[in-house]
Amino acid sequence: MYEYKALLKFTIVLGFIAFLFTGYNMVMIYTIIEGMININSYGIISLGGYIAIFLFSVIVFINYMIFSFNSDLPSFGIAIFLINFLSLISLLMQKILYDQVGREFVFRSGFSLDVLLIYVCLILNMLCIFIISRRTFNIYKQLSGS
Repeated sequence: MYEYKALLKFTIVLGFIAFLFTGYNMVMIYTIIEGMININSYGIISLGGYIAIFLFSVIVFINYMIFSFNSDLPSFGIAIFLINFLSLISLLMQKILYDQVGREFVFRSGFSLDVLLIYVCLILNMLCIFIISRRTFNIYKQLSGS
């Protein structure tokens, strides 16, 4: 049981880190766009955040598989699987939108709609990370109580 609790703790901590990085990306969006084009420290920090979000999603998929196929453990549920999948799609959309905004940034044209869509994807990611982390914490409490 200890190895499952350790995996859940790791998922919760990684979820917190991914949540913070997503918030950082929302606050620093215009600086990040320029940083991704010119590769400065803001772009590197943002990239680290996206790696954390991707790792969080992978760990959640692993948790889902472990907890779904072991009848002695509480289930994550199909909803968490679908929310995690939605988070990954949102992450992919952000990558595509950053590329689009980067091209527009180079040509100095306006990009307000694309930036708005990036904000929507970031908010969606924050919501998904929060929901998944909350469910993970509830499962951790169930395992600690037994």
